[in-house]
This record gives sequence, structure tokens and C-alpha cells, in this order.
Amino acid sequence: MNRQQPTVRQAAFAHAAEHPGIQALVGDRIYHINLPQNPVYPAVTVRLISDVGERDLSGLARSRARVEFSCWDKSPKGAEKLALEVQAAFQDYTGLMAGVLQVLDCDIVSYESLYDAEIDVYQVPADVQIRYRVEG
Repeated sequence: MNRQQPTVRQAAFAHAAEHPGIQALVGDRIYHINLPQNPVYPAVTVRLISDVGERDLSGLARSRARVEFSCWDKSPKGAEKLALEVQAAFQDYTGLMAGVLQVLDCDIVSYESLYDAEIDVYQVPADVQIRYRVEG
């Protein structure tokens, strides 16, 4: 049976969910792409921005993905605190992510503070660049 490698989004989602600092703040309130209706805050949404292969002389050997972690809370301090935990979980990470994805390097490449007056909530999206090995 050929076991398929999980997507980088799945591995990053699992890595965030397993991180003690993130877990302490949001529990299981980590969602793919969108918040649910009537969410409880704080919460995190995860979406894949891009995933581009890099070639070397032997062919496609690694990939560079950008995954956005949006940190949501009713206060700016709460959203910022959660974003700092995302940074702690991913910045300079190497090794097996979520036990399945061989990560070569991680960096926070974009980080900003936003406010949505319509729903009265603060958002800090943190974009994480993840370089990882692609299984042949």
C-alpha cells in the first residue's frame, strides 16, 4: 500500500494544534480557512497561500510553502499574544513536523495587526514560510 505524504497545510495545522502555547490559548479552536459562525475567541484559522517546488540537479527535491495563521481575538493584546505563540511554534523550526513532514527550515515572513469593525474583532495574520523535503 502506497502511503501518501500529508499536505504541508495538514502538517502545519497539526503542528500548531500540538504546540503547548497555542493549545493553552485556543484549545481545539483551530480551523481550516474560515472561522465558524458565532466563534468563540481566541481562535486561529489556517490556510495555504502557496506551495512551490524547487528543483536541483536530481529533479524536484524540496518545496517552499507559505501558510497563513490568522490569530483572532476580541482584544488586540489577545490576538498579538496568540500570534507570538505561532511565531514561537514555527520560527527556525527544523525536523519532522507533526511526525510526518521533513522540514528543512521555517520563517515568519509576514506579520500585521488588523481590526474588523464590522464584527468587532482583532486579527493578526502571520505568514509562515516552510521549506520541506518532497518524498519521491
